[in-house]
Amino acid sequence: MKQFTRCMPYVLIIAVVVLFAACSKDGATGPAGAAGPDGKPGTTGPKGDSGVPGSANVIYSAWLDVKYAPAQTRTNPNGTIDTVLYIATLPALKLDSVLLGNAVVNVFFNLGTATAPNVVPLTYTDENGFLIRFVASPKLITLLANAPINTVNTTAGKRYQYRYVIIPGGVTARSANSINWKDYTQVKTYLNLQD
Repeated sequence: MKQFTRCMPYVLIIAVVVLFAACSKDGATGPAGAAGPDGKPGTTGPKGDSGVPGSANVIYSAWLDVKYAPAQTRTNPNGTIDTVLYIATLPALKLDSVLLGNAVVNVFFNLGTATAPNVVPLTYTDENGFLIRFVASPKLITLLANAPINTVNTTAGKRYQYRYVIIPGGVTARSANSINWKDYTQVKTYLNLQD
């Protein structure tokens, strides 16, 4: 018995080696088995939380054509007159004094066309010194610019169109941390705006 106990570890090691060698992969994989029966339906899960409100209360315009008119001139020392301020208006009939007190009003400017948009928020300035800003008042958004940056027709489509977006106070309070309201792409996606 003493001799058997001494040999036992060697016998176990040989058995393990033979077992692993016998389990090596031989041959190709067999055919797939038949699909099992469908299980019974599980229990209904708990009701989910309410989602954030959609864009039903957001007010936005179509892309609008704009034509500026001279609003302010300056007489130079040599007697010539320069126009230094141009003005245009966007009718915003739903913009009332209540909304002005608690909403965010943004105006976007499309430097490109509908098929190749390049949209920027106002106030807009560029390397050529052009400046466009806006003032919101009841029923009207006034555009002020240092040049007549009018909507123009090109072979590619209309360029230099304008759009306003009015977001009532409750909407921005719920989502202010997740949306950059000056980034048209984020605003368009979040509010599901149609071009």
